[in-house]
Amino acid sequence: VGLSDEYMGETAVPPVTLRFKDLKPEYSVQTNRDTSVYFNFSTHISTPDVVLEKLKKVAEDSFDEVIRKLNLEYLSFTRKMNLPHKALPWKTSVHTYDKVFDEVKRLVPDRQKILDDEAARIMNEGISDEREISLHLVKKLHTLWREKDPLIILYFSPPYYPHMAVTGKTPEENKLLEILDDLAVERDVHPIKARKFYPYISDLSYFSLPEEESVESLKRNMPGFGTSYILPLDEIRELDLPVTNIGPYGFDAHQYTERIEIDYSFYTLPDLVLQTVMGMLKNEKNI
Repeated sequence: VGLSDEYMGETAVPPVTLRFKDLKPEYSVQTNRDTSVYFNFSTHISTPDVVLEKLKKVAEDSFDEVIRKLNLEYLSFTRKMNLPHKALPWKTSVHTYDKVFDEVKRLVPDRQKILDDEAARIMNEGISDEREISLHLVKKLHTLWREKDPLIILYFSPPYYPHMAVTGKTPEENKLLEILDDLAVERDVHPIKARKFYPYISDLSYFSLPEEESVESLKRNMPGFGTSYILPLDEIRELDLPVTNIGPYGFDAHQYTERIEIDYSFYTLPDLVLQTVMGMLKNEKNI
């Protein structure tokens, strides 16, 4: 929860771990060399560069704690075994993908071509999961680097859903807010409460983008961006439209018991959508 954005009186859903696994391809008695973890990170105001800074601090603190605990356990073991002891040599080492990419440049100038070829090879083998492709590219980049001590590499995996908030910064946003406020206060049956953010993921996110600089941070730190993962940033930026999510009312979304309340969803909701659309088109030349 400490990583959740708080903005305009609302708090983003905390990050949720989606997968945590070691990367050994088969069973052996060798200890695991690589581990991968990825999770959703919902935002209300934090841009990709800010998210990386937050995660870097968490990763560094975690790395420090692991080294501290390992040293304590190692000291306990050497004492019990009556062995000479010295502190373990590892140091906290956390890097973003773009920093590793820049470091490798001095050793392998054509690293981008190598990564593009690796992405093509992976996809030709039938691997289509964009997250797995990103992971393969991170591993490939690491093999090109001379740094072999334990480290953490932070990067983004697809998909990217830009956060959106209608704040009234444009005439169109002000108009939409006024319409929604009217809809919320006029209803006695099925009262409506407006929220600034839809707390989950929605394709409506692709109607606008954060500022250019923060999106560049995303592109630099998302392996496979532009090859295995295509996002039409220029088209999204050109749209730059305010949006609202007026949806049905129900229970147990995405479960076999999923259901909706019929009266609201089939009678009230269409009227709300129509009023919103007509309100936005009002005073347009073709209305």
